[in-house]
Amino acid sequence: MCIVNRCWHFLIVSFYFLSEIPQGSAQHALKWSNLSAGRVAVLASAGSGKPGFELMEAKQLGIEFVTELADPIFRLNHNLANGAGVALGDVNADGFCDIFLASLTGTCRLYLNQGNWKFIDYTAPSGIRLTRSLATGVMLEDIDGDGDLDLFVNLNGTGTRLWLNNGKGVFKHATPKAFLSRTGPNSMALGDVNGDHLLDLFVANYGENTMRSGASINVKTVRGRPMVTGRWRNRIKIIGGELIEQGEPNHLLLQTKAGGFDRASWTDGRFVDFNGKPLKDDLWDMSLSVRMQDLDQDGLTDIYVSNDFQAADRAWMNQGKGRFKLISPEGMPLSSHYSMAIDVADLNRDGWDDLMTVDMLSRFHHLRMTQMSIMSPDQTHLAALDQNTLQVRRNTLQINRGNGTYAEIARFAGLDAGDWAWALAFLDVDLDGWDDVLICNGHIMDTQDMDIFERRKSAPSGAKRKSGPQYPVLKTPNVAFKNMGNLHFESTGDKWGFNHTAVSNSLALGDLDNDGDLDIVVNCLNGAPLVYRNTASEPRIAVKLRGQGKNTSGIGARIAFRTSTTKDSREMIAGGRFLSDDQNIKTFAFPEDYDSGVIRVRWPDGSFSEMNGIKAGSIYEIVAGPSNTNSRPIPDQNKTTSNKPLFVEKESNLHPPNLSSVRPDWEWQPAINRAITRQMISATLQMDQAQLKDTLIMRGLNHRSSFELQSDSLSYKALAWRDAAGKVHLVFGPKSEITSETQVTGPLSKSAPFALADVNRDGYLDAFVGMPPMPLEYPLSGESQLLFGNKGGFQRKDSSDIMDDIGNVHDSAFADFDGDGWVDLIVASEWAPVRYFKNDKGLLVEQTDASGLSSYKGWWNAVSVFDADNDGDLDFVAANWGKNTRYQKYLHHAVRHYFADSNLDGVLEGLEAWYDEKRKTWFPIDGLGRTEKVFPLIRNVYQTHGSFAKDSVNEIFEKLSLPLKHVEISTLDSMLFINHGNKFKATPLPATAQWSITNDLVACDFDLDGNMDLFLCQNDLDGPEQMGVIDAGTGLVLRGKGDGTFTALTSGESGIDLSSMQSAVWVGDANGDARPDLWVHANDTIRLFHGQSTRKGWRLTCEPKGLNASSAVGAKIQIRGGISQPVRSIHLDDGQSGQSGNGIIMPPVKGAECLWIQWPNGDEQSISFPSNALRKIHVIQGGKVDIN
Repeated sequence: MCIVNRCWHFLIVSFYFLSEIPQGSAQHALKWSNLSAGRVAVLASAGSGKPGFELMEAKQLGIEFVTELADPIFRLNHNLANGAGVALGDVNADGFCDIFLASLTGTCRLYLNQGNWKFIDYTAPSGIRLTRSLATGVMLEDIDGDGDLDLFVNLNGTGTRLWLNNGKGVFKHATPKAFLSRTGPNSMALGDVNGDHLLDLFVANYGENTMRSGASINVKTVRGRPMVTGRWRNRIKIIGGELIEQGEPNHLLLQTKAGGFDRASWTDGRFVDFNGKPLKDDLWDMSLSVRMQDLDQDGLTDIYVSNDFQAADRAWMNQGKGRFKLISPEGMPLSSHYSMAIDVADLNRDGWDDLMTVDMLSRFHHLRMTQMSIMSPDQTHLAALDQNTLQVRRNTLQINRGNGTYAEIARFAGLDAGDWAWALAFLDVDLDGWDDVLICNGHIMDTQDMDIFERRKSAPSGAKRKSGPQYPVLKTPNVAFKNMGNLHFESTGDKWGFNHTAVSNSLALGDLDNDGDLDIVVNCLNGAPLVYRNTASEPRIAVKLRGQGKNTSGIGARIAFRTSTTKDSREMIAGGRFLSDDQNIKTFAFPEDYDSGVIRVRWPDGSFSEMNGIKAGSIYEIVAGPSNTNSRPIPDQNKTTSNKPLFVEKESNLHPPNLSSVRPDWEWQPAINRAITRQMISATLQMDQAQLKDTLIMRGLNHRSSFELQSDSLSYKALAWRDAAGKVHLVFGPKSEITSETQVTGPLSKSAPFALADVNRDGYLDAFVGMPPMPLEYPLSGESQLLFGNKGGFQRKDSSDIMDDIGNVHDSAFADFDGDGWVDLIVASEWAPVRYFKNDKGLLVEQTDASGLSSYKGWWNAVSVFDADNDGDLDFVAANWGKNTRYQKYLHHAVRHYFADSNLDGVLEGLEAWYDEKRKTWFPIDGLGRTEKVFPLIRNVYQTHGSFAKDSVNEIFEKLSLPLKHVEISTLDSMLFINHGNKFKATPLPATAQWSITNDLVACDFDLDGNMDLFLCQNDLDGPEQMGVIDAGTGLVLRGKGDGTFTALTSGESGIDLSSMQSAVWVGDANGDARPDLWVHANDTIRLFHGQSTRKGWRLTCEPKGLNASSAVGAKIQIRGGISQPVRSIHLDDGQSGQSGNGIIMPPVKGAECLWIQWPNGDEQSISFPSNALRKIHVIQGGKVDIN
């Protein structure tokens, strides 16, 4: 009877599981067929589902498990909140991926996959006994080379444990002595760091416990200084009177040929800093994650370590034979402050692996407003090794430039926030060929809650931990971001079903149903694991490896899959997830319109295997071995061409004066969130008439828009200042008459931008003088001026009143945009569009709205006028702050700055705001912690961060009894404006140009191909902490195609690689070779770059008749006949850092017929080209032409 009941029970259970099998997931054991380079099996049907995930009920799958962390245990050791991991792999060689779940205070469990989404608890038969062991990180990897998966488990307080597998899922404890330590290990990874074909182990140690748990710390005075003694002496330092907690040294364990492990030293020269100097001390970092992978794709295994709190992340670049050098601050200048996890993949399919780390910045308005918000933590107490790497409290996305450096663009990509994130994974969820992003988050205690923090801080001593205010559990939805293919990502967690609110600490990827796509298992604190079935049905292939020697999984090998139109490559890794380990399998999207593809594998020893005729719907195992590998190196897809770069750096022999320290704008006015003025040198170009080469002459210090006009014996200057009464003034005139000593009567002065041209064609130069942004009453501004020249100098006329409402000006330019022979005016300013003023026979009339410019309100820094599309009229480009700022997420609508003088002290307060589409109103971007530094009386109205977070801007200003006044921006893109007659069409510059702010720019035909190119000065390293640095630029060359589009050159192609802040640029010919050269003001240096175009140009100088004879300002020039050539315009203004009338470098004229010139007074002139080679043409209006 008992036997019968058991039979019926088995049948009922079997029927239950079969009835619950999702479509397309029926039991499918892989049936392999041998191939010359390995073997192949048909995958299970993927069904017809949409991309995303189905959350399976763990208990119904046979997985009854909870990682418990009871409150009393947590209070004894806060570090246990980091959670426990999960590892996936086939432990019993039955063809199905199994699951191992680590537990802190419960029992670690192994679940065998029976197929049909059924699992059985195999913990007891497996021989693994881990109960109440504080298990954290786990891996299933073959360490002894017998072809089965062994088990690694990190145990808080005792180090790492190893169990060896007998091939049938039965394990024997075999921990080497070197694995044991009194540490708090978290994540781990395997890789062959020294090329001996043996896998080495890296263990990321965090801390056995933390003083945040209320540990007792002994302090003694030693030689007059307080020092921690006892157990915590190495982990807690007293710096500036504060207790600063450190972590524990990480462990690199090198496998020996005998199968043992030796712990590597940090101080024997194996590890050197970025200057090449050996480390003097162990690194006591609080490490959370580690990745062992070939980051720079030189064939060597590198190590990236994600660190919590003070220490910056460590990217250890393998120099060969297992010796490592820390990446330089120039190579990777930013890292996350609370760096939890890392993943690595080629996100933009350029052949180079990019990397991302996750931090704790929330995606949700209320949490951003109520949680701690400092973006750039204080680093003054850090060790020298960490002083040069800026840490930011947000996710970072590092795009590999392919030259050993990275551009950090998380804000540009839309990936800067993922809440209190733990686990991170790149996975092509929808199988479109682009890796998407998955983030798990949450916490059992939201210690970032500012209201609770302040209440606990003010609570009586001793009451804070138990009876005082308690931090709430932080439950935020996990999130997925879809890769749109252009380094932009869109949140799709809800759409894809990846949005559970459990406290999700770790995840691992594996194919649980043999259909070729990767499913997910998430280990949660105090909750059941989340098991996700991948529902994508798009074509795919899967690849696994069988390596040589003891590296049986091919760890460190790089797999490339290609069709004629697609390319994708991935490295086989071991471990590397936060606390977790994926199954050793890689999935590739297979284009629907192709029958077959090619798999190439580059093995760790440099040999490679190739398999052709790859079909969708199959899994391939590539086998390393003498019969199917080749010793020839795999073709390097990333090898740069042998072409010379466009520029080569030379010694400039220019030593600019040191820039004096200037009081930041936000110290004058706390409401200012970024630098609105800059200090820089002033310089001009002078040409040697005989040698036809230019010299850059420096003229001293000045504001960003301070390029001094040098016209014969005249030098002009504009100055703005605010007097003691708060009134702003603006003056312009000869430099000798305009000085700070003679003009400034108040504490605050700035140089002002100006431009010159003959507006009314009377033969005298006229001037537009812009009022720059001025602190104290910003964003309000004084009036700009239009001054008309005459024999006595410059004077203002009544007709110039149109300039009264133009302020916050950074740059301007005169040019004849409508082709009527009269110079028009464009003005670049803040909180406004680029404004356009048409010249109606000497009278400037604003046509901003009519010309189609009014929709593009920005913080415009500079403009440059040129013919971008070779159609014979003038276009212009405008420099903006780019898309890699904290404001980008809000610019689907606009960003506003609301302002008022709440305490009537003459200094405007303000807050920046975003528009909530759901609630149809505006909300502050910054929380109360930042806002109370700006509005001194706001704490009288809002006592808590939560109450402030609930209110809209209207409600806040109403409660403060303040009027609602605002300015706004609609874009921060740097943009090209193409002239279409009566209107301009706006087009953003290429994506790379939006990775950073553009401070200045210049248009020039650098390669002399007849098309105008651009150079952009980039980066801002001086912003306040809420803005952070913007440093993803290196000085960008955009190569023009002659049709209004551009191609961004890499630093290798351009020859320019400037990680510093570039503030100004000048173009000329420094060596007289008739090729354009660049002088770039970068930080406190002048960098000179000689052009190396394969073509050689010639020099054009123009001399108009009349009073304006010295400058030819406003003249237009074009080479006509033959191929289409752009029209060029001569400018003279302080913000124009490009070529001026003293000599323009023109491209070769083969096939051209003549040179056409339109002079400033409207006269036209044509000059035929000689048959011989040109060196220089000097044209006198209506008269002599010198050609040589």
